[in-house]
Order: sequence, then C-alpha cells, then structure tokens
Amino acid sequence: MEISNGRGGARLYKFFHGGEVHQNSLNGEWYVSKRMGDSSIGSSSKSWDGVNNLPTADITEKIRYNWTGRSTRNAGKTYWNQESLAKELYYHPITRRIIPDFIQFNVNFSASSIAYVETELTLSIMFRGSNPGIYGHAVIGGGASTSVDIEVGADLERGAYLGDARNLTPSVLEGVSTKGYYGIGVKAGIGGDLHLVGSIGENAEGEAKTSTFGIGINSGLGLTTPGIVAGGGRAKSTTLIPFLTADGVRELFD
Repeated sequence: MEISNGRGGARLYKFFHGGEVHQNSLNGEWYVSKRMGDSSIGSSSKSWDGVNNLPTADITEKIRYNWTGRSTRNAGKTYWNQESLAKELYYHPITRRIIPDFIQFNVNFSASSIAYVETELTLSIMFRGSNPGIYGHAVIGGGASTSVDIEVGADLERGAYLGDARNLTPSVLEGVSTKGYYGIGVKAGIGGDLHLVGSIGENAEGEAKTSTFGIGINSGLGLTTPGIVAGGGRAKSTTLIPFLTADGVRELFD
C-alpha cells in the first residue's frame, strides 16, 4: 500500500530529518532537500536539482524523493512508500525508548568466594535488526563479588544496540560482555538479594555494540556484606539457537 499524498509523506520526512519540502516542476513529485555546507564562498558553477540552480563548490544539496533515499526524479509520478514510512518510525529513537531493541530473561547459577563463576541460561527476544525473533543461548563468566555463597537467580533486562538498530544481528549478542550488579540483600546462612544489573556487549573487535539494564533476584546459601551485594566481571555467550524468527516465519509462507 502507498501514500497517495506525496506532499504529506514529504512533510512527515521533514519532521524527522529536517530540510525543506519542494515540488519538482517537471513531473510533480514532492521531495525534501537539505543544504550542507557554506554558500557564502566558492565558485559560480551551477547544477540542476530538478527545480533550482545551486552553487556546487561549497554546497552539498541532499535530496530525498522517498523514505529509502532516492535522490533523482522518476519519469512518472511516484509516492512515498507506506512500508518504508512505518519502518522509519519503528526505528526512530523515540520509538526505541518505548520498545527496546531486545530483551533478555536470564536464569543463573553461581558460586562465589569473593571471586565467582557463573552460568546463565538466556532467552533473548529481538524486536529489531536483520532477523528479529526468539533465541536461546548460554552465558559463562566470572569476576569478583562481595558474597561468599552458592546461588540461583533470575533477572530481566532491556537491551539497546549502540548505533543504527537495523544492523543488529543475532551474532552481535554472541560476543563478550562486561557485567555489573548492585543491590541489597540479607544472607547469613539462607537468604537472598534484589539487585540492579547492567552490561556492555562487545563484538569480535572489542567494540561496544550493545547495552543492557534490568533488575534481578537471587536466593542461596552463604554470606554477604551486610545489606549490600555488588560484583562485576566478564562473560561470553554461546552461539544463539533460533526458536522462532522472522526469516523462519517467512519461509513457512513462501
């Protein structure tokens, strides 16, 4: 389905990206243009953008005829595509604050004596990226903790891709992560704790690509620093196992 009012689509694009709305006098198409650079200096050379003559030595005229970035006019009239518009809105930073790029539910088992080792069973649900879906994987790690104990726990975290979320792939979640937690708890024998947890995930080159933040609860046997639980360390994920993915659903109907 397409938007028949090309001017409306152009105005909406301008709202999110800036620029000025114009109509091409040759074929009636609407487009959005944005000047990049300084027009006060430079040569008198000219170029034709479909409507105006523009100095080119020190100006770049960024022209968009649709949401996918077409920069030249068509021979016939075209429209701003509704599917592209919906995708642009879904990947907008405001929408990403409301609907996270992914969420993770973790069940963890750990043993700690100041230094700790931990294994997590993780369910990751990707809402954006190249192949959104539900994946399972394990995370194995270790670090330092204020506790001396054996625990089982769970946490729920919302995640964000650090960049354009269209580039999020399942393999991004398979890298190494740096994790930390801080909370309150009572454990002198049998007890538990409630804590905040967060992490930064890296790719194979060591570049930060994802961040997570959430809340967790643990229960176990041992001792903790009175009233306070804290710790941090490094972890590595196994390969993600797809349970239900967008590509898999599409294949069912092909």
